[in-house]
This record gives sequence, structure tokens and C-alpha cells, in this order.
Amino acid sequence: MTRGTKEKSMIELNGVSRVYQEGKNAVTALQPTTLKIDKGEFVCVAGPSGSGKTTLLNLMAGIDTPSTGSVVINNQQINGLSPTHSALMRRQTIGFVFQTFNLIPVLSAFENVEYVLLLRRVPSPKRAALVEKALKSVGLGGYEGKRPFELSGGQQQRVAVARAIVGEPSLVLADEPTGNLDSQTGSDLMALLQKINHQQQTTFVFSSHDPRVIESARRIIYLRDGLISDQSHNQK
Repeated sequence: MTRGTKEKSMIELNGVSRVYQEGKNAVTALQPTTLKIDKGEFVCVAGPSGSGKTTLLNLMAGIDTPSTGSVVINNQQINGLSPTHSALMRRQTIGFVFQTFNLIPVLSAFENVEYVLLLRRVPSPKRAALVEKALKSVGLGGYEGKRPFELSGGQQQRVAVARAIVGEPSLVLADEPTGNLDSQTGSDLMALLQKINHQQQTTFVFSSHDPRVIESARRIIYLRDGLISDQSHNQK
């Protein structure tokens, strides 16, 4: 592999599989998979429930450990890192958007977004500027003091997106990000993610089985029974 190719690569999976032990039975969630995603891509991992989408994203995030193979993020092999170094890598490199939003109910929108920067020990004045910028970028300027219960589902997911991007990560992983949203709000969210991808060149990898969401991706990786069955590209 050439130096230029390495610099272009964001994610590399090399023969990665995941097998879980359930009692005496071995359950294969992901069959040996080799895959490369370049910096700045906007990728959807598509497939029915149980196809291995969440397992694949968890392996990319270093939340789960592969049974075989290696996971390389931004030219760093992450499987084999200590728990401390793995957590540090995620904090510095990856933003997360979850289907269930995962906002802290007692915190305001500002505080939910700021939490990531507190973990990174970003100084207070810079934190405030970054949080305000992130909330404004997702259309929530003026909502800083609102708590999750005061926001609609779409607004809560926008707070979750602001939290994911506030630290200016190289990579954002989103597991079924529109799963709890109506179709119009889901379409609006995907348009927002596309805008962030275009303006900031952030790499996005999200999972979905919603055809309308899949259409928004520029590259689609289809999973079935823990195996990549096909790949395609949309002209965007």
C-alpha cells in the first residue's frame, strides 16, 4: 500500500470477524470481512435486523473486539489497545449518534453537547465557543438552555448530532440515527449530516434498513447474515 493510499484511508478492516459464545453454542455475528472506507466518505451500512450492522459499527468504534483480523482507524490499529487508550482514541477521533439519542435528561442542550469537551478537558472559553458553533450548525441556536423533555424527537437528535461533531472528530458513526424519527424529520436529519459531511469533510458511516435513508448515502454496503453481499454507489 502506498503512502498516499494510507493517508486517504479512514477505516480499514482486514479479515475481521465476530463470534459470540452463547452457552455451548458459537454465534457468528460477522463473518470475515475486509473493507476500506476513505476519508470524507458518506457511507450507509444497510441490511435487515440481525444482519450484523451494529456489530460492524461497534468493531469500527473499538467498542467491541474482533474474534479475528485487525481494525485500523486513521492509520492506527485499534484492536489490542488497552481500555484506557481505546477510550482516548474514541474521544479524540470518533463522534457517535445513537438511535435512542442517549441525551442526559437532567442536562440542558448546551450541557449535553459540552459533556464531550469536558471529558477532553477543553478549557472553558473554548468549550463555550465550540458548543455554540455546534448547536448553531444543527439549527438549534437559541435552544442552549432547553432540556431534552422540552425538545421534539427531531430536536433531540439534532442535539445528539451537535454532541457528535462538537469535538471536530474525523469520523462519525451513527447506528440507525433515524430509527425513532418520522419520515420527514429523518429526511431532514440526513440532509443535515450530508451538509456537515460536505462542509467539514467529516467521514460518516451510518447503519439503516430504511430505503429512504439509504438513498441519501453516496456508498452503500449491504450486509446479510454477517457478510457483505453487495456494494453500490449513488451519484450525488
